[in-house]
Amino acid sequence: MDSNREDSPLVSAEDAVIINTDRLRIDQVVNLILESIQKS
Repeated sequence: MDSNREDSPLVSAEDAVIINTDRLRIDQVVNLILESIQKS
């Protein structure tokens, strides 16, 4: 995973919204993203 690499590891922003997309259909992911945007 990129977060474990030695040079320039991947780091989430402090205000990042993490959405677990495992086992979700594309339309479900889109809906979660849109809901997150509307809440902000």
